[in-house]
Amino acid sequence: FRARGFAIVYPASWQAGQPQGGGSLYLVPQGGAKQGQNNGVELLTGAMIDYYVPQSGAANLDGANLDKTTNEFLQSLAKGDSSLKADKPARATVGGKAALRTRLTTKTSNQTDQTVYLYTVPREAGLWYLVLAAAPSQINEFDPVFNQMAQSVTFPDGQN
Repeated sequence: FRARGFAIVYPASWQAGQPQGGGSLYLVPQGGAKQGQNNGVELLTGAMIDYYVPQSGAANLDGANLDKTTNEFLQSLAKGDSSLKADKPARATVGGKAALRTRLTTKTSNQTDQTVYLYTVPREAGLWYLVLAAAPSQINEFDPVFNQMAQSVTFPDGQN
């Protein structure tokens, strides 16, 4: 999948889509997302990609404040999800760029457990993030797919 500012490989049997123009990109297997509240989409299994613009604005975002901005993003997620628990972020590389990988656990709207891997990368447009989610009972099945997807990301130089 090629978008403005990045590209990613995903399984051929999955579907790609954006529920609203300019909204998050979803890459999901059959049944991997459902209609959420307020005409939103809830990710059950698969990937979601978007940007988070920090309170200080995107202009000041770089590798030096990746930890701070990722923490700010995690705090904003936790405000809307009381079941969200985050492990300590670990250093990673995505698309040749410095990144953080944070393992999260949460519950879906129907209260089933969910394991989420959150990759965050500083870009000119904001904090680019990749969410990879699956039920804990399926995580071993999806881990190789998720790792391959994260390793396939490319960012064209000089673009957000």
